[in-house]
Amino acid sequence: MNELSSSLKNLVIPNNSFNNVSDMTELNLNRFYGLESIKIGDSCFKNVQKFEIDGLDHLKTIKIGKYSFTEITETDLLTDWDASIEKCWNESKSFHILNCQSLKSLEVGMISFADFAGDFELDNLEKLE
Repeated sequence: MNELSSSLKNLVIPNNSFNNVSDMTELNLNRFYGLESIKIGDSCFKNVQKFEIDGLDHLKTIKIGKYSFTEITETDLLTDWDASIEKCWNESKSFHILNCQSLKSLEVGMISFADFAGDFELDNLEKLE
């Protein structure tokens, strides 16, 4: 992520990305000031505990696939529902999308952010439908 240009317009993260980066506990995309769209695939960023987007004035769409930003997997749910539910309460994990004047669409797939039980903020998103 650090190698990407800060003027990038479209950010596309393929399925199963950034799961083996254990020290990546925060995803802050604020340096990408020119972003117009963010598309994150399925099962990405399982170690991230803080997701933040703030002040990206050109951002119009965010689409996040299923089973991203969570340690819970589809296999977990299918094999041991009770154990999966126990994982779903981590107050240290937080979600923030703020001050994005052009954001119209936010789509989050099933189970993504399932274990985020800390702050959840959507604020100053005037065009969000």
